[in-house]
This record gives sequence, structure tokens and C-alpha cells, in this order.
Amino acid sequence: MANAQVRVQLIPHARGHYLAVAGYRYCVKTRKQGRDGELVYWKCTEMDCPGTVNTTDNLVTRFPRDHNHPPSHADIKAKLFLSHLSEKARSCLDPLPTLYDSEIIQFQCREWDEDTRQIVEKIPTFTACKSSLYRQRNTELPRQPATRQDIDLQGEWRETSTGQNFVLSEDGDINKILVFGTSDNLRHLSQANTIFADGTFYASPVLFKQLYTIHALIEEEMYPLIFAFLPDKCQTTYQRLFAILKAS
Repeated sequence: MANAQVRVQLIPHARGHYLAVAGYRYCVKTRKQGRDGELVYWKCTEMDCPGTVNTTDNLVTRFPRDHNHPPSHADIKAKLFLSHLSEKARSCLDPLPTLYDSEIIQFQCREWDEDTRQIVEKIPTFTACKSSLYRQRNTELPRQPATRQDIDLQGEWRETSTGQNFVLSEDGDINKILVFGTSDNLRHLSQANTIFADGTFYASPVLFKQLYTIHALIEEEMYPLIFAFLPDKCQTTYQRLFAILKAS
């Protein structure tokens, strides 16, 4: 008889889901379609443990064999945290080290007790889990271009978080210049009496020589308005950039 009182949780992984029940973690052994729904036979993820559980449509129906080790609720909650972190890596574009630190701090800021301490101790460091997080993020990102000619910004990748167009120009082919900013930024730039411009070679993407930024003094405050990826530092390239801005 189905035991609807037993709390179960599904933990995503690369090939499906784990089942978490009462501090134990199970992987799928076999599954089949039954009269009352999908029948799944699960086995403990500990290699030498005989523990099993049967479910029908994610409701526990039987515990045929017991475990030979104690449960670990902290381990299950740490796995759930990593699953949540993987989902955030796919949906949020914050730098992954920043995202990891933020989520860890947020988790630790809950009521701190012995259970929380044990869970945090089970969570791997960023260094240990970064490869997995970057793989998760790459599933949602466009393929990295190999050359400047391959760059093709479409849809949401042309917009700000509020839906404004942010790509002012994609000029050229081999010597492509990418110019970023909003129409409001251009308006402020055209009305400014004082501007500052400078390039940095350390923060530019691999395919470009430099990131060139233009700031404007607005009501005694300096604001960055235009961002451009330049292929080199030739005078003709700067002339192209300002011609693009003038035409915009």
C-alpha cells in the first residue's frame, strides 16, 4: 500500500534524478509502467549497501531491503544545495565565484545550529565544484565564437535586463568593432560638455585588443555611457568608432 506520509525529494543529476528518502539517496535500478502508474525500483547510491525502495508515481510503496549504514540528512541537504546552485548557474549570469559565495553566505545566514554546520561542511568548495557549474552554465550559453566574424548577437544577448537594445553597432568583419550602449546613453553623451575616454587591454575579451569606454560628466557625476570592443589600437580604428557614434 502506498505510503503518502513518507517525504520524498528528487535531486537532479546528469542522467536523471536521485531519490532522497529519510536521509538516504537512491538511484534508479529499473522502471516499468504499472496499472497504477510508473513503477520505479531504486537502490542505495552507496555501492555496498543493499538498501532499496519502490515508488509508484513518486509515492513510496515499499522498503524491501534495509540499509547497512546510518542515514545522512546533512548529505542530502548538501546535494539539494548543489542542485539549487546548478540551476542558478544556468539562469543567472553573475560570475560563478560571486554566485557561489553569495549562495553560501545566504545559506549560512539562516538559523545557525549544529544541523546547518554539518550541511555546510558537506558542501564542496568552489574549486571542487567549479567544473560542474561551468558545464551547467555552458548548456544555456551560445557557442563561443572562434573568430570575430563568427560573432552573432541575437535576441536577449542584444538587450539590457530591462529589455532595452544595448548593441549600438557591429561594424566590420575581420576588424569588427562592437559598440554597446542605450539610446538614453547616446542622448546623455550628445548633451555632455565634458567627456573622458580610455581603453583597457586587461578586461577585453579574447578576440579583441581592448575595451574602450567613454564617460560623461552629468550633474557633477561621472557616468560610463559607451563600451566598445576594438580589434586593435590603430588611429583609424578610433576614427571608425567615433564615426559610428556620430552616425548613431
